[in-house]
Amino acid sequence: MSVTNRVASREDVINGIKIPKGTIIFIPIAAINSDETVWGADVDQFNPDRWDKLPSAVTNYNYLTFLQGPRSCIGRRFSETEFKAILVPLIQNLRFDEVVKGQVVEKQAIITTRPKGGMHLKISAVDN
Repeated sequence: MSVTNRVASREDVINGIKIPKGTIIFIPIAAINSDETVWGADVDQFNPDRWDKLPSAVTNYNYLTFLQGPRSCIGRRFSETEFKAILVPLIQNLRFDEVVKGQVVEKQAIITTRPKGGMHLKISAVDN
């Protein structure tokens, strides 16, 4: 999901902008999750170390993959734990290499964001 919306249940002011009751507010999840002012200039780069030293500007509302508040995804913790349980043994035991060196991977949003045309990798066992 790259965008969602909410309807203002009451009049409010956000960043000095008056929001009348009933206004439909679009929440651009993909844009918020990739905001360079929060995540840094390398926001488009895969950088797992980013999570070890998050800027003080990062709040629950800068990472909206699972949304926040009363309408957030009830499966968030399960999903994150499941992802870690699957990813850790893969990284420990397998090596992933590009099939086509330097291939630029384009994003494609179809319910979830995925690589356009797939992501072709050579996978081999790591010698332990």
